[in-house]
Parts: sequence; structure tokens; C-alpha cells
Amino acid sequence: TLETGELQVRVTQRPTSILISAAGELDLGTVHLLRTALAGRTLTRQDIVVDLSALTFMDSTGVKLLLSLRSHAVRTGTALRLVVNDRVERVLQVAGLAGMFQYETPHAVAVVRVNALLVPDAKPATER
Repeated sequence: TLETGELQVRVTQRPTSILISAAGELDLGTVHLLRTALAGRTLTRQDIVVDLSALTFMDSTGVKLLLSLRSHAVRTGTALRLVVNDRVERVLQVAGLAGMFQYETPHAVAVVRVNALLVPDAKPATER
């Protein structure tokens, strides 16, 4: 887990993808945490799921990072899926970008989190 007072980022390795969850405010002052969590993981061919459902704020810096991730996914042939809340969805809609991303339901992410609790060796990738 990486965190500042405004943003917490957690990385969880899933069987076929990496789940990166962010909670709090994603802006110019905190985007480095999400970039750090993504560093190296984008070099793999694993699908990436970015859970932004616990964000309370996202500015254009966060949008720019998502666009960069999308470009990487297109270039490498990997999937990028987002989990969003109403706030993040609205930011993407206002920017005219909502249709550019694939989405995963919060329920699917919750199942992964419960499984990680039930299976002893299913630790977040940052703890391995």
C-alpha cells in the first residue's frame, strides 16, 4: 500500500490481471503514487484493472494518466478496465472520454478482495 494524506493506492495480483485500487484525491499532488504503483507493471502483458470507485476527486492529471494507460494497453494488446464511481464517470463524460474505456463492475472487484482474504497466499503484489 502506498499513501499520502490525500490518496491511498493498493496493488493486488490476480490470476490473470493486476488490480490497482485508489482511494481519496487523484490530482497533481498525488498522481505520483498511482504512477509508482503502475511502474513496471505496465511492462508485463497482464491486464490491468484500475479501481477508482473510492476516489473523491480527480482532476485532469488523473485523466491524463488514464489516457496514457489506455495508449499503453492498445500498443501492447492488453486490456485496461476501469471501475468508477459517479464522480469519476462524470469527469470522463465531461472530457468526452467515457466511451474510450472498458469498465468492470464494483461487484467483480469486491469478489477479488474477499478471495484475497480467504486464500492465505493471495497477498497484494506489494507485499510479495
